[in-house]
Amino acid sequence: MNEEDEAFNEIERQAKQRKESVKAQLVPLACERCKQLEEQAYDLLGQLKVANIKLAYTQPPQRTWVGLTDEEIWTVLQFRGYNTDTIEIAQAIEAKLKEKNT
Repeated sequence: MNEEDEAFNEIERQAKQRKESVKAQLVPLACERCKQLEEQAYDLLGQLKVANIKLAYTQPPQRTWVGLTDEEIWTVLQFRGYNTDTIEIAQAIEAKLKEKNT
């Protein structure tokens, strides 16, 4: 092995040492950064869950419409009398529907 080869091998050895040194310094930093990112992801996930729950509570579920049976309509009409005005019939039916749906 000549002097040039020895110089090249020495440079290569020093480069490997520097690489290992840098790697030894960066790996803990990278691991710490990964932990930070993981914590941030969990925080964001928690915030999304809370936002979703709030959204669910601010928008009540759609209720199923409850209509009147023929018997209930007949009862309302009998209560109001047969000779009532159309508006009064509609108001009576509307009142009964509001009662059933609140």
